[in-house]
Amino acid sequence: MRYTSFYIKNYKGIKELTLDLDKKPTSDIYTLVGLNESGKTTILEAISTLSNEPSETEIHKLIPKSKKFNFNDTIEIHATLELDDDDNKAIADWLKESGFTAVERINQYKISLIYTFKDSVYVEDESGWVYDFNLSGSKKSQRTSRNYGSNTQEFSDVNDFVYGDLLPPIIYYPNFLFDFPNRIYLEESSTEDKEQKIYRAVLNDILDTFNEGLNIKDHIVNRLKNPTEANKESLDATIDRMSAQITKIVFDAWGQIFASNGKEIKLNPSINTVDNLAYLEFKLKEGLEQFQISERSLGFKWFFTFLLFTEFRKNRRHEKGEILFLLDEPASNLHSTAQKKLLSTFENLVTNCKLIYTTHSHHLINPKWLSGAYIVRNKAIDYNGFDGSPENTDVEATIYKQFVTAHPEQRTYFQPILDAIEYSPSSLEEVSNIVLTEGKNDYYTFRYMAEVILRDEDYDIKFYPGNGADRNNQIIATYLAWGRDFNIFLDGDKAGEDAKTRYIKEFGVVVHDSISTLKDVDPTFNIATEQLFTPQELLDIQKTFDPTATVFNKSAFNTALQNLFISEQVITLSNDTKEKFKKILDFLK
Repeated sequence: MRYTSFYIKNYKGIKELTLDLDKKPTSDIYTLVGLNESGKTTILEAISTLSNEPSETEIHKLIPKSKKFNFNDTIEIHATLELDDDDNKAIADWLKESGFTAVERINQYKISLIYTFKDSVYVEDESGWVYDFNLSGSKKSQRTSRNYGSNTQEFSDVNDFVYGDLLPPIIYYPNFLFDFPNRIYLEESSTEDKEQKIYRAVLNDILDTFNEGLNIKDHIVNRLKNPTEANKESLDATIDRMSAQITKIVFDAWGQIFASNGKEIKLNPSINTVDNLAYLEFKLKEGLEQFQISERSLGFKWFFTFLLFTEFRKNRRHEKGEILFLLDEPASNLHSTAQKKLLSTFENLVTNCKLIYTTHSHHLINPKWLSGAYIVRNKAIDYNGFDGSPENTDVEATIYKQFVTAHPEQRTYFQPILDAIEYSPSSLEEVSNIVLTEGKNDYYTFRYMAEVILRDEDYDIKFYPGNGADRNNQIIATYLAWGRDFNIFLDGDKAGEDAKTRYIKEFGVVVHDSISTLKDVDPTFNIATEQLFTPQELLDIQKTFDPTATVFNKSAFNTALQNLFISEQVITLSNDTKEKFKKILDFLK
């Protein structure tokens, strides 16, 4: 089971908003991009409410500020989920044990959390959960099947099972705990803080990865407090396995983040003599020295905690479906290099799970995931002269493709997202040399060929999508002013050649060597980029998106190729096609 969409109404600053997680091209990573105070956090909070409801005394805090004086409406959070074959089999098996046979497949499951208010007072008996699915089947005692509505016990029973056993968890991390505790207590205490419970749960997750039924009480605490020779050997073996597992996740899997030579995590179990409570200490071993995690850099602590709370959490036993992580401004207080490295960890994280994260940093936006990016703005706020009155709350989230369409005057395809976070490079900031493609479709084509099909050739080319063959005047002027190298790379057809001629005429000989077309690579390439593929290859690529396709459709082809790039899926291409692209990439390199 996986989440496919969310609908939010009247939640704090959100009047009405929909997030679609099923847009094509598909993505497992969704980025909410916007300035501070734009409403990004509010969206995550609303979604997380489905897994962590506020207390009855806190529900009134969800009322939009502008309506608190007399709110007579509902606050609503809706989620739509898709069920797969395994989900339906689990439901059928469960119903069979109850003497019930389900005959209608459940493809979609909807849950709605609705809070009703009258005169700004929460009305409990008119609020609660609403479930929307169809249940059709029969009892063994019945000859014919029938539909079971929401008022029947059968519906209630199967809903309880789906909600309790199959619904994927939503995990919201508003931040990560930088003050890593020197001791994680393995036993509950009446005086312990919330952090201890959270970290203790992480230890359980680590034990779960061994899939051997290990638990803290039986396999650590009891052995520690009953130090027989056998218990000591078993405890040492358990602790060593946990230490090795954490080291593997943190250092082996993510060696690109840390300089991990000779580093490892050591767990030291002990007992507090004051209250007789068992605890574990995490130590970072570097050579002969050991350090508390809290003694290391902010960057190390952030990544270390992030990995503990995600990599181990996503594989928790007894949980089904595709877990959804919500991260609010991850690594926002770390330097740009650390932020860029975080992006690579996201791709490794989203195995059997999805991720929604917020950011206002251009370093944390990967063009690869723009199909799942939303631009978040508070429509009621004038960002040039912020007005913080209660009335200024109208959060909108617009899928990036639609946002681009609404901003037709952008210099490049990415310009609207940079405008949304008000980014401009400083005079001290290094600006990459780029190859500006004619548009986003060529951008994804060349990146797919360079990074997936021809990855062994190691092409280090910074592609950037333009906004059409003849709409690159501003970016040319900008790069000339910066004194940075660039190449505008256009199709070899008439439109591309005409655009090249016009740019040279407008900017002069200074850009003569910076404007190229496919014909400059090979005179026979007097074509558009997609025509470098054979007709059969075009259709084969298109079929990865639309298996029923029999006729080439450019839009479907471009979507399919973007999907292939995002998923890094290799498709069979002729040697001739690969040689054509290799020739082009060698030229651009």
